[in-house]
Amino acid sequence: MRNPIEICTSTTPDYIPGTGIQLQLINIRHLKAHHHENALEILYCLKGKARAHVAHDYLELSDGDLVTCDRDDIHNVIADDDNLCLVVHIDLKHPNYTYEEMHNSFYSCTTHPKYLRYPDRVNRICDLLLAAAYESSSNDELLAEKCEQIHLNIIDMMQKHFLWFSLEADPAEGLDKYADRFHQILGYIMDNYSSKITLANLSDTLYLNPAYISNFISRTTFDSLTDAIGYFRCYYAEKLLLETDLSVGEISPMVGFSSEKYFYKAFKKWWNITPLQHRKRYRRYAQIKEEYYEYSPSETRSIIKDYIADRLVTNASKPARHCPL
Repeated sequence: MRNPIEICTSTTPDYIPGTGIQLQLINIRHLKAHHHENALEILYCLKGKARAHVAHDYLELSDGDLVTCDRDDIHNVIADDDNLCLVVHIDLKHPNYTYEEMHNSFYSCTTHPKYLRYPDRVNRICDLLLAAAYESSSNDELLAEKCEQIHLNIIDMMQKHFLWFSLEADPAEGLDKYADRFHQILGYIMDNYSSKITLANLSDTLYLNPAYISNFISRTTFDSLTDAIGYFRCYYAEKLLLETDLSVGEISPMVGFSSEKYFYKAFKKWWNITPLQHRKRYRRYAQIKEEYYEYSPSETRSIIKDYIADRLVTNASKPARHCPL
């Protein structure tokens, strides 16, 4: 059943024909809660301030800040004053990666101090976004070809450098091996979160030693297998909280929790709020009128041109640094 007030919606990006990328330059007052089933959203704040709820995170963005919203991440954006934000949607398809690889990928490409890694590479993403915005507002006959190449470059960089759970990889294990192990473990959890998951099940399925799995997970974002399972159960529970009027008692077993107590405990750990408080907060957001101004292609081209020029001047004044891509 749906909520009387529609709290959250699933939206499909309107990609540039022949590409997997959509770009909008907007002045945001309120973007209602939404998510995308097969797209990555990148919010790049060029000027002003905005507040974003993205899944379990709350981020305050200002000039030059960037954050990614993964597929199915429920997110909304609110601002009190004028701002300039580039909102980019990226289709999660790439010829070099399988559907399973993309489906099990979560990214952390952001300027937020808590999560910032590889600032030079984040800057490279910013450059690509600005280039795409500039090209998309032109009448160039090669527009689709250029924007599609940028789309593919962004996905490739995300996979190689910004996988959320791989950012703290153990150098002794090797990044490729580490990422592969993590994808295997996370894929199993995501496919079976609503059922009972045990270390023995995971070990038998992946042909990995139980002790190795426990030790491996303890060196990741999560403290334990139980911690990782709890996170993903809450991740999927959030959609039920915000897209249905099911009670917490009904949602809890649907996502695999054995009791409401464990659901509350895990949700409070990751979302810093109880499930019911989270639902009430988003119901309040849903009553706020969605409001934003979208710049026309000609306005976008003029504005973005100035930002590209500013970045070129700024980067030219910095000492040269080697950043392998």
